[in-house]
Amino acid sequence: MKAYDITFDITPQDPTRTWSYDPQNKTLVADQAAVTEAGWLGSRGPGISDEQWPRSPHTGLPMQHIFTLHLPEPYRRRGPEYVAVSFFAGDSWEIIQETPPLLLKEHSDTPLTTQLRQYQPHPMFQELHDSLGGVFGLLYLTREEFSARSNGPTNPYREGEQFIILPPHQRTRLFTQWGTAHPTQALGLVYRPDPNAGVPPADDGINGYEDPWDEETGDFRNWADPLFSKCHLGGTALPGQSLPPRLSAYYLEITEMGVLEFGDCGSAQIDLDNNVFAGPAARRTPQKPPIF
Repeated sequence: MKAYDITFDITPQDPTRTWSYDPQNKTLVADQAAVTEAGWLGSRGPGISDEQWPRSPHTGLPMQHIFTLHLPEPYRRRGPEYVAVSFFAGDSWEIIQETPPLLLKEHSDTPLTTQLRQYQPHPMFQELHDSLGGVFGLLYLTREEFSARSNGPTNPYREGEQFIILPPHQRTRLFTQWGTAHPTQALGLVYRPDPNAGVPPADDGINGYEDPWDEETGDFRNWADPLFSKCHLGGTALPGQSLPPRLSAYYLEITEMGVLEFGDCGSAQIDLDNNVFAGPAARRTPQKPPIF
C-alpha cells in the first residue's frame, strides 16, 4: 500500500498545471509529471442535489464546500462504489456561541426555513465536530457524483437582506456556501516516500510504525524532514497536537487551505476507515438529527 501527498495547481488560469505542495506556491513538486489530477479546492461542490447539500445543525445554513478528492482504491473504505470524498466546513465555535440555534417552527416561512423543510441529508454524509463545537462534514461520493458539479442551494435572500445576524467581528468566521465564492483550484496526488505507508500511526511503535521523533537526538529523524507541512493520504502522521488515538492506516491529514481554518494547531486528521476526526483536540460525535 502506498501513501500520497496532496498537491495544488497554482496556475489555474493556465492550460498546463503547475503543482505545489502548498496552495500558496511555497514548495513546487520536483517531478511535475508524476502528479495525477485528483479533485479540486474551492466553492464548487460535487454532483449532489440541493436538497442533499450538507447543512450546519445550528444555523441551518448550507455548509461551505472546501475540497473534493478522488481516492486511490485502497482508501475507498466505504466500498468500491465510493471513489471520492468531499470535505465541508460549517458553523465555527464562535458562531455557535454567539448566535441562538435556528428552531424550525411549524408556521415559520422565511426563505431559509422553506429550504430546510426540503432538506434530505445525503445517506453517505458524516457530520464531524471539534472539541469546541465547530462543525465540519465529510461526504462519500460515487463516481457519478464526483464527475458532476453543483453550486449548492440557491441563496433565496435578496441583496442587502441578512440570512443571519452577526456582530461585525464574527462575519469572517461564518462558513456557508452563501458566503463569498472562492475560485476552483485543481488538486493532485503524488507518491509519498514514507516508511509508514500502510501502517496505523502509533506512539509506541506498534505494528512496526516508525516514530519520526528520535529520542536520543531530541530531533526528528532525517527521513521525516521531507514529510512536514504537506496534506497527505496515509503514512506518517505529523499533527500539530498529540498523535490522535485509534487512527487507521487509511486516514487523511490536511492543513489549512483556502478559507479553511483549524485554529492554532493548523491541521486535522480524518480517518476514512473508522470515522475518527481529530483537529486541535477535536472529537467526532455520532450522527444526530438536526435541531432545526
